[in-house]
Amino acid sequence: MAHVLVFAGGIGARMKSNDIPKQFIDVDGKPIIIRTLEHFANHPQVEDIVISCLAEKIDYLKMLIAKHNVGKVVSVVPGGANGHQSIHNGLVEIEKNSKPEDIVLSCDGVRPMLSQKLISDCIETAMAHET
Repeated sequence: MAHVLVFAGGIGARMKSNDIPKQFIDVDGKPIIIRTLEHFANHPQVEDIVISCLAEKIDYLKMLIAKHNVGKVVSVVPGGANGHQSIHNGLVEIEKNSKPEDIVLSCDGVRPMLSQKLISDCIETAMAHET
C-alpha cells in the first residue's frame, strides 16, 4: 500500500509573500497545494494522503480540499518549526494506519509538476528496493 505525505508547513519567506504562504498562491484558479494533491488523489496505487501544514492554516486547507473535491486526504496535522519536523509529524500520523511493508511517498506541497508515471515509477522503485 502507498501512503503519501505532503508537507506544506513553510511560509514562503524567500518569495517574500508575507500575506500568503506560497502553497496557497493561486495558479490559474487553483492553489498550488491543491494542484499537488490532485496528482496523488487521482493515482490508483495511492491509498491515502496525510498533509502537514501550518497550524494556523489547517482549517483553511481543509476548506480548500472540500471545495476542490480532493479525495484520499485522511488527515491534516500541524507542521513543525522546520521542514524536517513537518515531515516527522506527518510520518507519525501515517504510522498510525500503516503496516511495515507499506510505502510512504513524501512530496513538498509546492511541487505540482508531477505525472501519474512519475508517481508509479516512485512506487515501483520503492517496492523493488524494500528491505
